[in-house]
Amino acid sequence: MIKSDLATEIYEASSSNYTHGRNGYSICKITPHHMAGVLSAEECGHIFQNPSRQASSNYGIGNDGTIACYVGEENRAWTSGNRENDYQAITIEVSDCDYGYPWPISDEAWNSLVNLCVDICKRYGFRLNYTGDKNGSLTRHNMFQNTDCPGEYLQSRFQELADLVNSRLDPEPPTPPSPEFNEVVLDYQQSWNKTYGEAYGYILEDGIYGSQTEWSKTKVYLKYGMTNHLIGWCQCRLKYHKGYDLGTSGVNGDGVDDNFGNKTREVVGEFQYDNGLDQDFVIGYDTISLLF
Repeated sequence: MIKSDLATEIYEASSSNYTHGRNGYSICKITPHHMAGVLSAEECGHIFQNPSRQASSNYGIGNDGTIACYVGEENRAWTSGNRENDYQAITIEVSDCDYGYPWPISDEAWNSLVNLCVDICKRYGFRLNYTGDKNGSLTRHNMFQNTDCPGEYLQSRFQELADLVNSRLDPEPPTPPSPEFNEVVLDYQQSWNKTYGEAYGYILEDGIYGSQTEWSKTKVYLKYGMTNHLIGWCQCRLKYHKGYDLGTSGVNGDGVDDNFGNKTREVVGEFQYDNGLDQDFVIGYDTISLLF
């Protein structure tokens, strides 16, 4: 079995669930999938050991970041529903860290995915090119079949995955700074979870600006007439850290009342104007980014 040294566990899939050899194709693609569940690498491997499953993948990454090999790289796994793709691709099943939309994955699983992709690209001599269609070297399951796989969260990070992997393939890549605790980030994370957690998925409340926090900002959309905890967080940032007068509403008479009313709308527009943003009076990605 040919496998990455990063795979610390082996759960060989049933021979009924993959094709021996690659029919003359060279390995030049990677196709990450999501497991649509919170599984360990071992649990996913046991699924592919069932001869009647008629499915497999070359690797699996558990929720804790453990990497396991199920089908040796010399063989085609049955993963993407497309023979040509799977003959050329190393396929990787990645555990989610929560059930349901948007099917997020843990930081541990993400880091293992990046490391495994780097290792594969180094050994087979190619870079990740995400073109958004089947012609790139980073492909998706839903390019070939009508499926939600790899899930909205992981799919939204495919370009980031390609960029990260390619940066590590370059000589002497820069060392990323160690994450630091930040009270502002913690306040935001708590406000997000209270406002959107149940609908979109909860993010870590650790005070560290990581991938989940960055992802959540892309979902923020606050406008006139809304009431929620995230609006209160924005009001606090505008009032106490940016110096804007929000009036006298709220328990403390400081304008912080969780309500996107006329005064908040006026201040949001003023803040956007002062910072060169489109003055749409709505708190979206660009506006909330500047409030950090």
